[in-house]
Amino acid sequence: MAVNTRTEYALRALLEITDSQQDAVSAQKICEHQELPKKYIERLLGNLKAAGLIISSAGAKGGYVLAKAAEDITLQQ
Repeated sequence: MAVNTRTEYALRALLEITDSQQDAVSAQKICEHQELPKKYIERLLGNLKAAGLIISSAGAKGGYVLAKAAEDITLQQ
């Protein structure tokens, strides 16, 4: 199955959030670890949040966490 760049980056962001093991991870950290462009990732994170896959929190210790268990997230709709 071929995926476009947007899908690949979204999956890489989700994997980075999953690897954080319940600690909120910032967009900056995702970009640094995955070597992705920050503005693009911030937009994708907004889409993932709107889709109900992640939750965001503000503040110094804020960031993104999965909205549900990783095993409950699939590529199927």
